[in-house]
Amino acid sequence: PALSKLEGIYRIEEEGEFFQLNDETQEVIQSGSLAGGTPLWANGLTGAGQVIGVMDSGLDPYHCFFYDSSQPLPSSSLNLSHRKIVAYRSYGGTTWDECDMGHGTHVSGTAAGYPDDGTSNSAYQGIAYDSQITFGDVGQGGFSCFTGALYIPSSLTQAFTDTMNDGGYIHTNSWGSTSNEYHSMCTDVDDFMWNNKDYLILFAAGNAGPGSGTVGYPSTAKNLVC
Repeated sequence: PALSKLEGIYRIEEEGEFFQLNDETQEVIQSGSLAGGTPLWANGLTGAGQVIGVMDSGLDPYHCFFYDSSQPLPSSSLNLSHRKIVAYRSYGGTTWDECDMGHGTHVSGTAAGYPDDGTSNSAYQGIAYDSQITFGDVGQGGFSCFTGALYIPSSLTQAFTDTMNDGGYIHTNSWGSTSNEYHSMCTDVDDFMWNNKDYLILFAAGNAGPGSGTVGYPSTAKNLVC
């Protein structure tokens, strides 16, 4: 009360407590609201038997969502016995998730994360938590960690092919450019989807929206889910 009477005081508010979040993603994605529950899981759709291709900054194989104590660390050689990461290919020259922000680990967790003991942290498990991942590392490490820059191969066709050879028919990408154009990478996406009708490629719309012309390529391709 005394502070509120001072002329220089504009606003007084309680200092809150802060906690890790993201455990509501499951409900919002599956039903559209926090109160809608998880109808996909209720109907047995957990990703079992599926392999998801992910390309991002890297993936931490020691994270509890992906660690498998009974198997060696993932490599470019296919290992379907690993409970989570069946293959790990580096396109950018780095290994694992070198940046502290862990973007690749985060998005992989949203897609398919599942705790190694099956119980702790299950409130944060991924949407397709019973699926496996084949990962394409395009991280650069070093100063690029602060800028978020990635090393993307000039052709995406090989990455899509690698995923399909590993048994994956869905490839998700939480990255893109800031240029709203139809690029040669879009051609890679459209050609691959046209030639492989049972394959599905997803790209993020970007962080610049919601204004006109703010979707960056490759999300500007015609035959994908943006």
